[in-house]
Amino acid sequence: MNIRQVSRERNDLHFWQILVVCTAKEFENDGEDLVRSMEINSPDTRIIVCLVDADASARERLSGLAAKLLSVTLYELELSRSSSPLALQRYIIAKNVLALTKIPTLLLDVGSLVYRDLTPLPAELQKCDCALKLTFNKKKRWERVFPKSLWLAPNTRTGCFLEEVISHLQSCTGGDITEKDERRALYSSLQNCRSFIRLAALPGKYADRSHKSGAYIFSPLDPDKKEGPRTAEIRRKLRDRFEQPPTQVIFFPKQDVGTKRNLKNNSFKRRVDRISRPGRMYWRHMSQLIAKLADAEGENTRIVALPQWEINAAAVNTFAEASAVYLPHMIRRQLGGTNTLYYMQELLPDLFTADADGWGASSSLYGRKDFEAHQLDDRVEDFIAKIRKERITKAPQKKASSKDLSEIELLAPLQVPGDDALIYHGAVTLEDYVETLATFAEREKTNVVFRKHPYDETSLFEDSRKQYSSNFVKFSVGGHIHDALAKAKAVAIINSGVGFEAMIYNRPVLSFGRSIYDSAVINANRQNFSASYAKAIEENEDIRWERYLRFISWYVFHAGYKLHEEKINLELDRTAPPKWGENPIYDNLALDETAAWRGVNLQKAPAGYPLKELRAQARYLIRRLQKTAGIYKRRIKKRSFDHLSSGVKAPWISRFDEGYLRGKTVALVGNASSLKQTNLGSEIDAHDIVIRMNLGYPLTVSKTPQGTHLPPEFIHGTFLDGKSSGAEQLVLLKPDTPEDVANAFTSVAATGRRTDIWSCSTSDRERQLFYAPLFDCRTVACHPAFEHLSPWLILNRKIFKLPAFIYRELRDEFSIEPTSGLIWIDYLRRTQLASLTIYGFDFFASGHIVRRMPNLLQAEGKWPHDPQAERDYVFEKALAKDARIRLVSSVSNSDPSIVT
Repeated sequence: MNIRQVSRERNDLHFWQILVVCTAKEFENDGEDLVRSMEINSPDTRIIVCLVDADASARERLSGLAAKLLSVTLYELELSRSSSPLALQRYIIAKNVLALTKIPTLLLDVGSLVYRDLTPLPAELQKCDCALKLTFNKKKRWERVFPKSLWLAPNTRTGCFLEEVISHLQSCTGGDITEKDERRALYSSLQNCRSFIRLAALPGKYADRSHKSGAYIFSPLDPDKKEGPRTAEIRRKLRDRFEQPPTQVIFFPKQDVGTKRNLKNNSFKRRVDRISRPGRMYWRHMSQLIAKLADAEGENTRIVALPQWEINAAAVNTFAEASAVYLPHMIRRQLGGTNTLYYMQELLPDLFTADADGWGASSSLYGRKDFEAHQLDDRVEDFIAKIRKERITKAPQKKASSKDLSEIELLAPLQVPGDDALIYHGAVTLEDYVETLATFAEREKTNVVFRKHPYDETSLFEDSRKQYSSNFVKFSVGGHIHDALAKAKAVAIINSGVGFEAMIYNRPVLSFGRSIYDSAVINANRQNFSASYAKAIEENEDIRWERYLRFISWYVFHAGYKLHEEKINLELDRTAPPKWGENPIYDNLALDETAAWRGVNLQKAPAGYPLKELRAQARYLIRRLQKTAGIYKRRIKKRSFDHLSSGVKAPWISRFDEGYLRGKTVALVGNASSLKQTNLGSEIDAHDIVIRMNLGYPLTVSKTPQGTHLPPEFIHGTFLDGKSSGAEQLVLLKPDTPEDVANAFTSVAATGRRTDIWSCSTSDRERQLFYAPLFDCRTVACHPAFEHLSPWLILNRKIFKLPAFIYRELRDEFSIEPTSGLIWIDYLRRTQLASLTIYGFDFFASGHIVRRMPNLLQAEGKWPHDPQAERDYVFEKALAKDARIRLVSSVSNSDPSIVT
C-alpha cells in the first residue's frame, strides 16, 4: 500500500481527510464530480482516492483531474488488486489508512457531493471515535444506520470496531455484499463495541439525501433509485465551472495553523480549537463573500487555501491571467501586481475591508473625511450597544481581575512586537511609545496603565515593567479590555484596534501611528504629547461623540464589510456612493455559527448479544494491553539499554576534525521543499564543502516529464520511507547518472549534486543502510543518540561525531529538540570556516523536499521541533552576530526580515 500525491506539490498541513474507495468506472461517473464539488465549495480539503481496479487509463484520468485542482490536495492510494467485494475492501482499506496516516478520516461514498465548506465537520465530531447517520429509537434499527458517510478516528477503539465490521462482512455468503448486509454489519458491530466505542450520530447535514437548504454533504440515494434532475443539474454546473479557468482568485489564509509561520503544537485538538475561534472563522466567510460578489458579476472565482506564509510572488504569478487576485493580510508594498487586490480583518472580528492598495493606513480610504458628511446608518446605535453589552473584541481576554486598577487616567494598550501594523504603519517604536508615556506620567503626575497584548509572547512587557514601574506607571495583564476602557479617562495607542473600541466608549483617543481612524481622533507624537493630551481631555464630549458616531457608521456600514449584516454595501469602490443589497453569505454564516463547535453529544448503541459484546471487549483490552506494553517496553529500552548501547558505540565514532573546515566556503543544504523552486544548484556546488542531511540525496526522482520514461539502468533502488505518513516510495538514481537524465528527473538544478559531508539520521537504521552507499563522502552523526546507529554502518564506514555539548546547550536553552540543521549551524559558527551559506531552510514553511506527505510525528501532532524557536536562533544568534553566515531565501517572501 502506497499513498501518492497526484495534485500539485504543496506543503500538506491537513489534520483530517476524506477517503473514497470505488471502482474506476464509479469514479469516472460520480467521483470526479465529488472532487470538483470540494474544489469549488470546500477548497481546504484533503482527499484520498482508492481505485480498486485502477489501470493506466484510470490513473491518467485521475492525474488529469488533479492537474486542474488549485486548492484541494488529492492523493491516490495504490494497492494490489483484490477479489474481495468492494464493500468489504472499503473497511479494510479504511483501517489501513487510519493506521498509516494517523489522522481522522471521513469514509465517503463516491456518489456524494459537497455543498458547503466542511470546516465545522472535524470540530463537531471531535469527541467521538466513530460517527454515522443513525437512529436508535425506532423499530428495525439496523435499517436506520446509513453507511454513506462514516467518520473514523485513528485509535485502538476504532481499529477494533472496524475489525468487527470486517469480520461480519466476511461471514456474509452469496457473493456480493448488499447495502443491507453493510447496514447490519455496522449496527451489529456498534452493539458489540458499545462498552468502549465513543459513538456519535452524524448530523444529518453531512449525509443529506434530499438537497435540503442547510446541507453540507449530499449522500446518494439507494443504488436502485434513479438520480433526480436536481442532482444532475448540480453536477452539470459543477463541471462547467470547474473546467473553465478562473477569472478571479481569492487566496484564503488557512486558519488551523499559524499566521506568519508554522507553530509547534499542531495536534488535532489544538487545530480544532483554532478553527472554532470566531476571529479565525470569519476569514473563511470573507473569502466566500468576495467570491459570491464576483460570481454575481459573471466572474468564475476560485478560493485557494494556503498558509499565510506561502502566499508569495510565486503563488500570485501562477494566476497572472486572472483579472483579480485577492491577497489576505497584505498591502501592495509587501506584494504587488497588476491584478492584485487586498482584504483584511479590521478592528473587530467580523469587520473586513477590501481595497486596491491594502488595509489600514495603506488603503485608499486612509485620510478621507467622507464620514463628516455621512448620513448615520439606522443600525449604528444598535451596533454600538451590542459591542458594549457583549464585550466584543478581536483578541481573547484574560479572566484574571484587574480590580487593583481603580483609576486609569490614561490607558496605553501595547501591541505585539513585529506586528504588521507596527512595521508598515507605525510612526514610533513600541519602546519609544512606552518611554514617552512613562516620562509623561512622571512629569505630569498622571496615572498611566500599560496593558499587555494577549498575543504577545516576547519579553517587552516584563522588560518595560522592570524599567518604568512607579506610583504613576502601572502594568496590567488581567481583566477585560472593555472594563479597562470603561475606567479610562483617555486612551493612547500607536495604531491598535483598541483605539476604535475606545471610540465606541467615547473616550479621547491619541494616536502615535497611522491608523484608519486618524481623521476622527487626536494625532500625537513624542514631542507634543502633553499638548495633545490636554487638547483631547478638554474637548467637548458631545462634539467628540458626534464625530465618532459618524466615523463608526461610515466605516462599519459603508466602507467595511460587516459580515453579520443582512444588508451590505455591494459597491466594490468604497469611496463611491453605496449600492445596498442582500448579503450573499449571511445564511452560510448563520449555519456555521449554529454548529456544535465543542462537539456533538455521544451516545451508546442498544445492547445486543452479551457473548459477542464480551468477545469484542476482550479483543479491545488485548489491543490496549499490547499498546501499553509496547510503550513501557520502549521506555525501559530507552532508559536502560539505549544509554548502554550508545556508550558501547561511542568509542567507534571519531570526533569530527574542525580543521577540515578552516578557511573553507561551506554550503549547508537543508531539505525545504521551497529549494526546488530555485536554480541554485551550480552556486551550491561551487562551495569548497557541501553538507547535506538525512534524506537530502540530490538524485532522488522528483518529477517525470510527460511523454518520458525513466531508464531503469540508472535506478539505484526504491526506499520505503517508514517515517512518512503515506509510506512513500522514494526512487533514487545512481550517483553516476548522466547530467541530462538527472536534470530531467530530479531537482539537481536547484539542489546541486556535490556532497562532501553527509549528516546521517541517527534515528532510522533503514535509512542509514540504504543511503550510505550513495553518499561516498564523510559521514557525520550530528546527534549524540548513537544507540540507533546501525552496527553495520559503524563497522563498515568511518563515522564522525560533533561535540555532544552542542546538542545539550540547544536543548536546554530553548527547551526544544533541535533539528540536525540547527545543530550544524550552531557547530559551524564556532569553527574557523571562511563563510557559511545556508540553503533550503525555511523553518518548515514549505514542507519536505522529497516527502509529499507529513512526517508521522507531524501527522499525530507530536512534532518535537519548534520552527519559531529555531528561526529566532538563526536570525538573532547566527545572522545578526556573524557576518560570515548568510541565509538564502528559497522563495519570494513578504516577510521583510528574510535575508537573501
